[in-house]
Parts: sequence; structure tokens; C-alpha cells
Amino acid sequence: MAHQLPKHPIYQSIDHLFFHRNPETRQQGAARLGEGAPPLSVEREVLEALTTALDDPCIAVKEAALQSLVRLSIR
Repeated sequence: MAHQLPKHPIYQSIDHLFFHRNPETRQQGAARLGEGAPPLSVEREVLEALTTALDDPCIAVKEAALQSLVRLSIR
């Protein structure tokens, strides 16, 4: 049975970041989390997902997560 997160659209990116084996899908999830300012209701989950992604074994995922964190920090 697949893991199910709440239905807010941003959770699809978090799902891609955490639960996909494909590094490119995880990278895309990390990059999408840095697009736009997340609503306050999900901001904590976004920040937790991106900081957790800094431990991903794929360097491209780490870089995408770091870039997203930087983009979010300057908003």
C-alpha cells in the first residue's frame, strides 16, 4: 500500500522527495518545494522535507534541496 499524505498540492512534491527511488524524481520534488512561498499551514513540513533531503545519497537531490532552502530564506 502506498504512503498517503494530505491532499494539499505541495504534499505531492514532498511525496516525490521522500518516497521515490528515482533520484531525478526526488530532485524535481526538492526543486518544486522552493518554487513560490509555501502557505503557512505547510511551511513547517516543507522546511523539514528540505532539511531531511540534505542527507539524500544523491548529490543532485542535496543541491536541489539546498537551492530551495536558499530561495525560501530570501522571501
